[in-house]
Amino acid sequence: MLKTVAIVGLAPTTSHLVAQEPPGIEVWGLNQGHALFTPEVMGQFTRWFQVHPWEEMVVCQNPELEHLEFLRTTHLPVYLEELNPEGCPNGVRYPYEEVCQTIGGTYLTSAPAYMLALAIHEGFQRINVYGVDMANATEYQDQRPCFEFLLGMALARGIQVWLPPGCPLLKGPLYAKTVYVTTSTIQQRLSAWLSARDQLLAQWHEYDGRVQAAQELLNLALKGNGGQGAANIELSQADNGELSLVENDRLWDLGGSSPPARNGSQSPVLEFQNTPPIVAQAEALIKAVNSRSHYA
Repeated sequence: MLKTVAIVGLAPTTSHLVAQEPPGIEVWGLNQGHALFTPEVMGQFTRWFQVHPWEEMVVCQNPELEHLEFLRTTHLPVYLEELNPEGCPNGVRYPYEEVCQTIGGTYLTSAPAYMLALAIHEGFQRINVYGVDMANATEYQDQRPCFEFLLGMALARGIQVWLPPGCPLLKGPLYAKTVYVTTSTIQQRLSAWLSARDQLLAQWHEYDGRVQAAQELLNLALKGNGGQGAANIELSQADNGELSLVENDRLWDLGGSSPPARNGSQSPVLEFQNTPPIVAQAEALIKAVNSRSHYA
């Protein structure tokens, strides 16, 4: 049988699967993980790891999990940064210097990395990993690369590595072969599409408003002064797209007179001033259209 160790983290997705391990292999736990397992499963563990500074661990530990009591009473050897005989009588100082020499540096960014590095240092032939996902992109952005680096080192040394189904470690898109879509990618694309949609809707509202304005202005022009003539209402459009009214005080009689001839001469017509209501209505309409054209 290969010299085997099971490294057990805190991720509930697969940590419970350690119960399937057969007797006779090393099983290593860490931190407050003792609160996750039944007494039967805890009986499988052979070593424990608590490499946080003692003062920090005391402040941050959850009193409900009774971690300090576990460290004080456990029969398991507990790897500590520094020994604390009163707080943890079974404490063992982690062989930091020797382990760093084995892995070629001080690259240890998590408690599971300390465990994995020690397994490599002690010459285990097979390493099974449970409850170590490191899937969170923020909390584990520094921890996961280190742990995967050490897994690669183990494989390069001929050590067998087993990861449970669904574990995200040592997985990623195959370059130039795999389309890998993440939730962040979908969110970015959705945001871009929503922005493009809103811009198109704003343009639609702008031109729809102008079409309605033109129709209403045409109706005003045809109404004329009490229905007697047509108001010659002209529009001007600025570079920014806003409409304005070019005042023209000539009303053409639609009852028989003709508009000016193309050669510049003018046929007899009935002329009178635009009535204020028509101009005022046109100006109010244009103001409303310009406001609508800036609709976001």
